[in-house]
Formats: sequence, structure tokens, C-alpha cells
Amino acid sequence: MKRASFIINFLTIIFIFFTQVLISAQESLETKNEETTGFTVEDTSSKISSDGSAKEGEKNFELHNIVVTGQKRKQKIQDVAGSISAMNSRQVEDAGIKGTEDIYPYVPNLTAFGLEGAGMGFSYYGIRGQTNFNSYSNSVGIYIDGVPRLLSGNVTNSSLWDVEQIEVLRGPQGNLYGLSSSGGIINITTKKPDNYWTGNASASYGNYNAQKYQASLSGPVISDQLFFNFSGTYKRLDSYVEEEGKDDRVAKFGAGRAQIKWTPSQNLDIVFSAESGTEDRNYTWFTLQDDDPFKIPSHNYDEYDDSGYHIQSLQIKYSTSLFDIVSVTGNTILKQEGDMEMFTGGAMYRHYDMPTSKMMEELRLVSNKERSPLKWMVGGFFQKGTEKYKMLTMYSGMEMTNQDSEVQRKTYALFGQASYTFIEKLTLTAGIRYDREKQKYVEDTSGLDFSTMDPYEYEIEKSENWDAVSPRMSVDYRISKIVMLYTSAAKGYKAGGFTGGDTADQKYDQEEVWSYELGTKTNWLNNRLIFNLCGFYTKADNLQTFYYDSSYNFVYENTAKAVMYGFETEVSARPVNWLEVSMPVGYVSTEIKEHEIESNEGNKVPMSPEYTVGLTAQYTHKSGLYVRGEWNMLGKTFYNEENTVSQGAYSLFNARLGYKREHFTVSAFFKNILDKQYYTYIYENSPYNFASVGAPRTFGAEASIMF
Repeated sequence: MKRASFIINFLTIIFIFFTQVLISAQESLETKNEETTGFTVEDTSSKISSDGSAKEGEKNFELHNIVVTGQKRKQKIQDVAGSISAMNSRQVEDAGIKGTEDIYPYVPNLTAFGLEGAGMGFSYYGIRGQTNFNSYSNSVGIYIDGVPRLLSGNVTNSSLWDVEQIEVLRGPQGNLYGLSSSGGIINITTKKPDNYWTGNASASYGNYNAQKYQASLSGPVISDQLFFNFSGTYKRLDSYVEEEGKDDRVAKFGAGRAQIKWTPSQNLDIVFSAESGTEDRNYTWFTLQDDDPFKIPSHNYDEYDDSGYHIQSLQIKYSTSLFDIVSVTGNTILKQEGDMEMFTGGAMYRHYDMPTSKMMEELRLVSNKERSPLKWMVGGFFQKGTEKYKMLTMYSGMEMTNQDSEVQRKTYALFGQASYTFIEKLTLTAGIRYDREKQKYVEDTSGLDFSTMDPYEYEIEKSENWDAVSPRMSVDYRISKIVMLYTSAAKGYKAGGFTGGDTADQKYDQEEVWSYELGTKTNWLNNRLIFNLCGFYTKADNLQTFYYDSSYNFVYENTAKAVMYGFETEVSARPVNWLEVSMPVGYVSTEIKEHEIESNEGNKVPMSPEYTVGLTAQYTHKSGLYVRGEWNMLGKTFYNEENTVSQGAYSLFNARLGYKREHFTVSAFFKNILDKQYYTYIYENSPYNFASVGAPRTFGAEASIMF
């Protein structure tokens, strides 16, 4: 606590000094502007060319004032009374983001402890100490075009292409999103077709035979009424881990998306999207945590993982004179099947089959009078889904566990939110959501107990209902056109559920969190510098954790109460026309306050690094040549409640060098330049720890054309 207090006080002093310096500089600039043409902060995206510089004849240093939709209405990002980060399509392309697991270096206190794959691996996403540690209930929701994309507990990563914008909302978002949002939301928007014919194609090649191809075509069928878009991607990657005697450990992923947009009238907008993808991988994710995790012995097993998904969505927006009617419908089908080796001796082997199906509908009314001091929203939500889990575990040729389970879920919700602005400076916002989740759990399991080798068999059929109320309140005050202060309080939750394994109680309850936040958003020097700062305090009850039982089944339970507190800063600067710099910094202190195992009290919450730091600088010359450098640092991370398994702090350095013009781009990229060895996840399994090893040094070249 003393160290945290010192850090907070020190940062407060620095912030006050920094603010005073900037105010003086700002006042000087405003005086100069008043003597010339005056100044207003605006969205400058129309003034920026595709190479990231100002268009010819424009001496423009301003940063983009991005319009975000994560709060389910359009807002300028600096007007949102909460912590939100955003990247537009140009920034996504410059960063080389190809999947949801690639986002975390650019957002403070966002983590993705991932497992290798070409496009459909899985990561335990986390925000501010709230993580997706539970395979069946999550703290961080991922939405693409309004549809949840956490396909299942074992396929959480989504390949990204043709992206318009990425937004990350930090802190509980229960009032608008309900379950799976106690830590925050990742909201992704894809590009939509319009009246202009556009297209692009790109290809890249790197070491480990890494290949990526992408193409899209978009345009009108009937001008001003009917439009279409088709895009696709293909990836291939040889495994970073070599298996003795094998040279064909490879993952292949392919996906396509078709969109139809219909605007039969000025007030009606309809978008239908269909996406399918598949990944074939002839190896599984884990390796031993040892001195050389990139080399493993061969046990002559034919490991594989075959995954595929189909997602359809329909978005309808109808505008009246008072409000917009918005409907979002989504349907998701996932299939995943494979075989995996579990231990170094080759004695344990598993076959799994985990199909999932989900459908959802959200209907909301949103006020559309942008100049009105009153803005409101009401809506309803329904989701229905089935998750099946079949697992056969073999040990030395014996059948140890044969588990066949199914979870059926239904979720109903009603929500509303309203805000009112007084004298164009003070805005009060309040919202609330009620969720009711119904679950039915069926399991039929047999096997041998590892500790005694005695046979066992049990059948389970249980049902339960959970209710949650998630309020949110915020106040923001605009001191001037360059400084806004805000404070908020919000509640979120992770849904409860049922657990496998032969335990006394198969049920675990929902995890609930209250979070309080105080922050400021500022833009300085004619919008050349954006500096945002916030502090937060979060209290979690019924913390959900998991462990392995004596037969190595996953068992989930509520074990603890915990607190998480810290701060976040985001700095974005464009000091000269050709240089952009950004630096997200996050700090979070976590502590288990109460635990059923007393020795765990005082420990850190698993998968919650103490700090995340990023620094990105990109220099783009008017000729089109550009260079980009990135530094990302992650603090020490524990992977169990006992805090006996951990990954030490580490830094990664990336770079990109290229040439960019309006219709084509070529570049060379280098990742993990110093070839740092690190783990992205560690399983504690006696007598061996299994882990997912981070990518070693990779490099390659990429080219794209746009028309």
C-alpha cells in the first residue's frame, strides 16, 4: 500500500506540473490563433491521406478525433465519460493486427495470454485484473459488428481482416452488455460497402513459412440502394516448436465474409453478413516448461485440431423523427475436434469434441437528437445456446476419463440508459440492466481415479437460474474545450454455471464486481497532443477459479474476494507532420482478500500483470517512406492462486520499414527482435508444468495494392 500511495502521489505531482506547462503553451497558441483564423477541434480524418500524412496543401498536425460506437451510440472518443481506446483502419494496418490476440500491446491494462494458432487459437483475455480464466464465463467480451465472438471456452481468438475500427472499453460494461463484460469490452467494426468501388489485395511471407493472403472487393449493385462486399483471408504457419523426427507441424486457416447492404429508403438501413472459417492444425498448443521449450520429443502420436465456424448476422436500423430502432440478430455455430498429448512421457493422451451453437437478438431504441441535452436508450436482449464437451483421456493405454457433458443456456435482459447535459458542460448519466440466465447441465462421466486407480461413474442433471442487476452512474464536467473531468461507478458480473469432476457441489455462483473510476481527458496544442489519465478501484466477490481434480478434469468454484486498483495513462502526439507517437501505460495492484485456503490470502490474482507499458513511434516521410518502432513490456504474471507458477516481466521490440503510396504499400517487418523467450500461459500439472511458449524472433515482407 505504501508503494502504491507513493506512485499515485508522484504521478499526481507530475500530472499537475505537466498540465500547467501545457496550459501555458495552449494559451499561447490560442492567442496566436485568435489573431489569425481561430481554432476548433474537429475530426481531421478527411485531411489525412492514405499514407498517414497531410494531403497536399494542408499543413495539418492534428490527431484524429475518432468517433466510437462502443456505448451503442456515436460519440467522439474524447467525449466518452469512461476509459476507452480506439484504433482506426489505418492504425490497425500500420500495427499489423491480424487477430484479436494482437490488440493488447496498444491498450493499457489489456492482456491476452494466448496459445499459438493460425487464426482460431484461444487466449485468456483480461482487463484490470478481470480475466477470462473460466472457460464457460468471461470477464472480457469480444463483439464484431455487434455479435459476440467468444465462440467457446476453447476458441476465443478471432482472425481480423477488412477492419474499420477497434475499440476497447475498460471497466465493467454490465449496464449495456450484461454477462461477460465485468472487465470490459472489445468492440470491432468491419468495413461496410458503399457507393464507391473499392478493393485490395495483400500478401506476406516470413520465416517459419508464415504466409498471409487477403483480398476484398466492395461496391454498389444499385447506386444509393444496394451494395455488396466480399472479403477473405488465408494464413499458413509452421509451428515454432520442433518435434523430433517431424517437419510438418503446420496450422492452416481460411475464412471468407460476404456482406449485403440495402438502403431502400433514407430512413432504413439493412446489413446482412455471413462469415465462415476453418483451421486445420496437426499439433496442439502446449509444450514443456523447460530450458528448451522449442524442441520436444516425439511419441508417434498423430495430434490434430480441426476447428470451423459459421456466423450470420442481420442488422436493421430504422430512423424516426425522435429515435432510431436498432435490431441486431446473430447466429453462431462452432465445431472443434482433436487429439492432444498431455505429458512428456507420452503416457497421457486426450481426444476432445466440443461443438457449440448460439443465437442472439438485441432490440433497442436510441434517441437521435444530437443537439438535445437529453439522450436516452432502452432495449432488450435474448441469447440461447448449447455447449457440448466430450473428452476421452487415455493413460498408458487405459481409459482414465470418459466425460460427456452439455450446457444449455438462455439469457434474457432489459436495459436502459439516459444522460442529461446542463449548460453544455455538466452531464449526468445513469443506466441499469437486469439479466436472467437459465442453465441446464447434463453430464455422464466414467473412469479411473488417478490417485487410487479405483473405477468411478456418475451422472448429473441440474438446472439453475441466476439474476443480476447491473447499474452504472457517471458525471462528467467539461472545464474547457480541451479538458474534461469524469467520475463513474459501475457493476458487472460473470455468469455462474456448473462444473465437471466428481465434486460435492457441481454449481459455482456468479462473480460480481463493483468498480469506481476517476479520470480526465485532455487535448492540447491544437489537438496535436492527447493526454488521458484515470484511476480505478474494483472489488470482486465470489471470484471464480478452477483447478484439476484427481482425474485431471477441470473443476470451477468460487474461492475468494479480491480487490484491484491502479491507474492508466494514454498519450498520443503528433509533434510534427510526419511523426506520430503513442504510449499506453497501465498499472494494477491485485490482492486476494479472503480465500477458503488461508495461505492464499494476500496473494496476487492470477493472470494479472502488475503493469503494461507500450511505446510506438512511426515516422512517415512525404515521399512515402516510413519507419515504425514498437516496445511492449509486461509485468510479472502469476498463473495460480498459490502464486507458485509465474512468468517474469519481459519486453518485446518490433519494427517495420516500408514505402506507402495511395494505391500500394510494401514493407518489411521484424517482431521480437531480441528473440526473447517467454511463456504466454502456464498450466500447473504435477509432475510437469505445461505451457504455451511465445513466438520467437520472426520477420518477413508484405505487399498490398488498393484500388
